[in-house]
Amino acid sequence: MTVNLSQLVDSWNAFWKSVGGAPPFTYVVVAVSVLAAIFASRGMRRLWPVKPRGFHYGKAAERWARSRFPEEQRTIAAYVVELIHEQLGVWTAELERATNFSSDLGMDDLESMDLLTALEADLATTIPREDYELLLTIGDLIEYLYGAIEKSESRSLKLGCSPAA
Repeated sequence: MTVNLSQLVDSWNAFWKSVGGAPPFTYVVVAVSVLAAIFASRGMRRLWPVKPRGFHYGKAAERWARSRFPEEQRTIAAYVVELIHEQLGVWTAELERATNFSSDLGMDDLESMDLLTALEADLATTIPREDYELLLTIGDLIEYLYGAIEKSESRSLKLGCSPAA
């Protein structure tokens, strides 16, 4: 769906005229929200602050990964668990390697698609849609991502990033 900026402005002007006008600050708020909608429709998830490159995660996610995964998979595991915590609000202490996305976390198809899409964008990799159905647990997802990153020849990802302070 392509929306022309002039169409949006015209519709907002018509709305504000119908309610008797508004203070100038309201127009600024509307303009910012229209720009945010345009950026969102183009797939730009974040405008500011700019997300730094590499994996970033907290100490809790690092401890969780250290206790459940081999050393070479810990960075990815900590990052995935931190992202699950950010998106779903689930504490790392409640998660296990065998935690199922749908039955244990109550994620529906849209939430799991959002999680996988965010991982694809952050890790600069693609997960084929037919593989989405195979990724049932946190452990499955981490092993899949580790294998995909290991297979990639670009090696543009830095697996040795330290946790965020």
